[in-house]
Amino acid sequence: MPLRPASTKMLADWGADVIHVEAPSGDAARLTGGNMCMPTEDDCNPLFSSLNNNKRALCLI
Repeated sequence: MPLRPASTKMLADWGADVIHVEAPSGDAARLTGGNMCMPTEDDCNPLFSSLNNNKRALCLI
């Protein structure tokens, strides 16, 4: 498990206001990592989703 996403997930779970910042092309982590043996869509990675829940998102152009 990547250290930075895991630690910010923990902070978000504890109530911190965490903002996940991405480029317009999206975070590369959406397409990498394990898929937990589940079928995925193009930009839907269960590992990415579980590490980034409870976070707000922001896209910088």
